[in-house]
Amino acid sequence: MNNEQNNEEKNEQNEALNIDNDPSTVVQPRKKTMSEAALAANRANAKKCTGPKTREGKFKSCLNALKHGLYSHNFIIRPWHQAGNVISLREFTNNSFHQHHGIQSTERFGLDTDPDGDGIKNELTRADVTAVTVWQATLQAPGPVIPRDPEIEKAVWNGEQLFERIGCASCHIPRLPLDRRGWIYEEPSPYNPSTNLRKGDAPDLRVDLTSDRLPAPRLKPELANPAVVWVPAYTDFQLHDITTGPEDISAEPLDMNFGTWAVNFGKGNRKFLTKRLWGAANEPPYFHHGLFTTLRESVLAHSGEALATPQAFQALSEYDRNSVIEFLKSLQVLPPGTKSLVVDQPRPWPLAPDANRGVETPRSN
Repeated sequence: MNNEQNNEEKNEQNEALNIDNDPSTVVQPRKKTMSEAALAANRANAKKCTGPKTREGKFKSCLNALKHGLYSHNFIIRPWHQAGNVISLREFTNNSFHQHHGIQSTERFGLDTDPDGDGIKNELTRADVTAVTVWQATLQAPGPVIPRDPEIEKAVWNGEQLFERIGCASCHIPRLPLDRRGWIYEEPSPYNPSTNLRKGDAPDLRVDLTSDRLPAPRLKPELANPAVVWVPAYTDFQLHDITTGPEDISAEPLDMNFGTWAVNFGKGNRKFLTKRLWGAANEPPYFHHGLFTTLRESVLAHSGEALATPQAFQALSEYDRNSVIEFLKSLQVLPPGTKSLVVDQPRPWPLAPDANRGVETPRSN
């Protein structure tokens, strides 16, 4: 293929994506990383696989991965679903449309099929899934909403410090660094598993999540260290047993980290992904199962690995306990039209002790 044909293909891709050749554009396509011939060869090789073919054989094989492979050390971060078993936003989207809405995507179920028998084919194209996935990835960042009431301001600041002091922050880590330009979101994601659009299946779509062209507010790289974006998500992205045992209301009867036919699927699950608390206050009901109507119930329900934290919470004074709740109530999905990551600004935050007056006063950022 000559250069002129290559350029024509690039222009057609750009026009289809409605983007230009400006290097600062939010969305940028990239060349396919694998040729069609290479993909065909890979697929042909896959058909020659000598692995297990029966259900029993495949089950025994998966146990090897659980016993000896990466899963045995939980090295893979799967940040979606309360049990931490979904690895990419696209997988989460495909799963949700199918399981919760009865809508099947063509990339997972094929073209011109009607797997649920509702008489409708091609319910969700791969372009539809891409659009919904990218929309979720580009949502505005949550942030604290601090009422302009001096007493509540002081309580929120007191609660934020107590949150760390009583051990909440050991798992709900207030912020994590994002480096290696991890704020450039890609579809297809390099983490998309099979039955989802994958690298090489379509031109790459790249979105800079820090761009001012996206709805505000946005997280930004540090001025002192532009190679890092700090993400105040309040999580460690790890699984923890926070229950008293199998009979705990917070335990699940099924373990979604195993296949439907696996023996352990019916043994239940007590390990859950540390919930991201940014934006949690105005997303009731609370906890991973959505059974609690108040944030206080959620704090007190922690047990197992996290038992020491509610015990420390209960040992606080009434004012301090209420302060922790006021702090949690401040972690919100911000109101539409918000431009700042702290509502309402301009206002210095957090507060710092004023040694001269013995009260809390605003501290400059």
